[in-house]
Amino acid sequence: MSAGKEDWDDLAAKVLDPSTPPDVREQAAGRVRERLERMARRVCKQYGLDPEHCWADEVVSDTLKQCFYDDDPNKRYDPSRGHFLPFARTLIQRKIVDRLRQEQKQRQITKELGNRKRSESAEADLPFPPGWYFQEPFSQAELEMIEQQWQPPRDRVIVAVCFGIHGKVPAQRWSRWLREAQIDPSFPPPELDHAGPQHGIQTRVAEHLGINPATVAQLVKRKGKGWLAGLPSIQDLRGYRS
Repeated sequence: MSAGKEDWDDLAAKVLDPSTPPDVREQAAGRVRERLERMARRVCKQYGLDPEHCWADEVVSDTLKQCFYDDDPNKRYDPSRGHFLPFARTLIQRKIVDRLRQEQKQRQITKELGNRKRSESAEADLPFPPGWYFQEPFSQAELEMIEQQWQPPRDRVIVAVCFGIHGKVPAQRWSRWLREAQIDPSFPPPELDHAGPQHGIQTRVAEHLGINPATVAQLVKRKGKGWLAGLPSIQDLRGYRS
């Protein structure tokens, strides 16, 4: 039987209706999953991905959960707002694109770190962590340590951005650091955000702040290296133990 809009809507209604017998609801949910899996494979192909990509099943599971079981009723499928098929297709596409962007970002971070290891520049000997480290927030104790030891505040902000670890600082705290450093509250701009210790980051930070690139380079070399190496989370990383 073809999967027209009426078929999708009928299956969705059976899953949503609390009066549907459990076995019928389970069967309907299973048929919806099968069709969503086929849809996810087609979307993956559109983006040049392996249809059997490791997180395709996760996308389908997340979509089913949001459609029928999300705690927020505004996120769940509502038959009064339209047909189920376009609603589910939009969710599938968005979730696949989101995961694709996350992977691309992670690959870029990994690539930049790899390039950094091979670099012969003056920054080549600076300690830098693996990609996942940039995604983990600083602990409260580490944030307090940074505030006490990374002085003055302007140097703290510059070093954090040059090493790409400013994203590990809670937004409210980062805003306070910028005020203390008398730096524009929008810093860093999008092109520098989460840039990491890649080649040229120091020059771009200097240009944005209107200071000499050599000043930033010396700051990162003379203070930043020791500051970063002194962080407990860096010392605990494999390969960074003293």
